[in-house]
Amino acid sequence: MNTGNLSSLPAGIFSGLNNLERLFLSRNNLSSLPAGIFSGLNNLEWFYLYNNNLRSLPAGIFSGLNNLESLYLYNNNLSCLPSLPSSLERLYVDSQTDNDID
Repeated sequence: MNTGNLSSLPAGIFSGLNNLERLFLSRNNLSSLPAGIFSGLNNLEWFYLYNNNLRSLPAGIFSGLNNLESLYLYNNNLSCLPSLPSSLERLYVDSQTDNDID
């Protein structure tokens, strides 16, 4: 799903993919994401969401991603971030994004 024309993702699209370790959603036209869309991705370690049109992310969108190590969010329109998993080692955002990590 990398480098496409995705403008939205339906809820439940990632159901049953609990062994997924890397998710590439970069270089699309995503402007929002449904709450809970990533629940069940317990083994996700690397997540690429850069180069989209995201303006905000729902509270708790990264809940349950307890193995997430790297999150790429740069080149979006984010002004703040929701709570992030404690497992996160690398966070890539634009300098204007409020990096107040809860």
